[in-house]
Parts: sequence; structure tokens; C-alpha cells
Amino acid sequence: CNGLDYNESLDQIVISSHNLDEVWIIDHSTSMAEAASHSGGAHNRGGDLMYRWGNPASYNRGTAADQKLFGQHNPRWIENGLPGAGSISIFNNGLQRPGGNYSTVETFTPPIDANGEYTIAASEAFLPAASDWIYAASPTSSFYSMNISGAQRLANGNTIICSGASGNFFEIDPSNTVVWKYVSPVGQGGVIGTQGSTITQNSVFRCSLYPLDYPGLVGFDLTPGNPIEINPTAYTCNMITGISEKNEENNSGISIVNPFSNSLKLVNKTTMKNATITLTGISGNKIGSWNYTELAAGKSIEIELPSSLNDGIYFLNIRENNSMSTHKLIHRNN
Repeated sequence: CNGLDYNESLDQIVISSHNLDEVWIIDHSTSMAEAASHSGGAHNRGGDLMYRWGNPASYNRGTAADQKLFGQHNPRWIENGLPGAGSISIFNNGLQRPGGNYSTVETFTPPIDANGEYTIAASEAFLPAASDWIYAASPTSSFYSMNISGAQRLANGNTIICSGASGNFFEIDPSNTVVWKYVSPVGQGGVIGTQGSTITQNSVFRCSLYPLDYPGLVGFDLTPGNPIEINPTAYTCNMITGISEKNEENNSGISIVNPFSNSLKLVNKTTMKNATITLTGISGNKIGSWNYTELAAGKSIEIELPSSLNDGIYFLNIRENNSMSTHKLIHRNN
């Protein structure tokens, strides 16, 4: 076994069985004596498996054609309040996958009832028959980690992925677009990579994102430091702070309705020429970009947005010739 997660509301544990290409769920409520038997605990299962998924041939309810997981890692319940809550995410390494070795990140939803039990038909395998969601690269062979690795669903609906064997971290949005990527320059002997170079022997077991308000970070100085790569490339990177959040005129000469819902509504106070307006998510993923040759003073603009846009924080960048302003906006569907 190579990974586990605990669901407090269910009082259950999910475990990854690497060699059997399965994930298992067991009852956490048992005593040690009950866990060594076939009875006891909240579900009267003792230490028996409540649920298993990924390779039904391992319990004689399927064939090799039914196998879904291949040397997987890092099973974790998607927490309440996050997109996909209640499902289980898994890094499916793809070791000895039919059709070639390649990795995927997947979510699946076990068939659980109101009592926390998992339904299964006689002589049939546990459902679901397939994953709810799958991320695969294009081409598929460009994303492969034969071991370690993991994935984490974020509050904005994105997923952060650690391709462990190559030390690559990247984040994808709900449309499976990569919004950023970072290659770890650290090996067993410390920092081994020059920024921009091809780095090897930099494997990372897993990475996790901790928000600034995470309790374990209280009392620590979170001021960003210098790059950790050897001979880092010179760069300028300014944190976005003090961004206009009110429905009022700002240094771009545009009044913006904020919070916004379904559409962006702007009123131009001064004439602007060669203006580009870009809306991005909090992770830098571009929602849309609109170009205007000239915007006359007093001109009202309303930009329709996708109905699938999630609630959350967004950034509106307004560029006019060589000047640019950035504004933090909040999207609410209601």
C-alpha cells in the first residue's frame, strides 16, 4: 500500500493497494480486536473491506479488460465545499497500462447510501463502471510518472498535479488547460538545477497546496524569498496588492460593476485607444480577452461571460498602449 486518506464525516479510510491496482475503503470505527475479525464497528464489517475499485478481476468479478487503475497513488476524498465533493481523486500512474505507459488523474464516485454503506449487485463489480473525470495530456505519452506522484482538487475548481518521477508540478483548470508549471530543481544532494536547464534525478513524492490562512502557517514569515535555482535568470515579479475592489473610478478611467454576475459592465470615463481588456482566473488562466481600437468617453461596455463561470476572485487587466491597470473582481452567480 502506498497512500491513504481519512474521511471524518464517514469515519472511513481509503487505501491505495499498489500491487493489486485497487483502492479499498475500510471502517475506521472498529477497535483493534474488531478490526482483526469480520464483525464489529459502525458497519459490522470488522476489518473486512467495505468497498474496492480499480481492478475487479482481483476479487473474481471482472477480467483484465475491466481494469481501471495501474500502479496508482494518492487516493483522497474531495472535501466538502470543493467542486466534486464526495468523489475520490487518484493519480493513475499507468504502469503497464494496455496501449502504452502514460499517466492520468481521475475522479470516481463510489455508490454510497445514507448509512455510509456501499451497494453492490450479486456477482457484479463495484460501481462506477468508469471514472467521472479524467485528465490526460496530449499526446498521452508526454505525461507519465511510473511511481510516486499525486493530485489535489482546489477551491477554485482547478487541480494541482505532481508528476513525481520528473519533479514536475502543474495546475489545470476545469477545461484541462495547464495554467502554470514548475520543475523542481532539488535533488537528494540539494539544489542541482540551473533555471531553464533540463533537470534529472529531481523526483518529488508529492506536493500539496496550503492556503495562506492554513492554521499550521500561523506565526511564520511568508514573505517570498529568492529563487532556489542555481544562477537564476533575472526577472521582475510584483505581487498584485492594493487592487481596486470598489465600483468607482480608478486610474484606468473606467468604472467597473463589482461584484459581477454573468457579464462585465464597465463605463469609460475618458477616451481610450488601442485598449485590450483581459479577464483571468486567480491562477492566471485566461477567461477571455477583448480588443478595442477606440473607446469614447462615456462609452458603456457590457461583456457577456460563459454561464459556467465559477464563483470566486478574478483579475481584470486593462492595457492601453504602454500603460496597464489591474483590478480584483468578485464573481457571484446570485
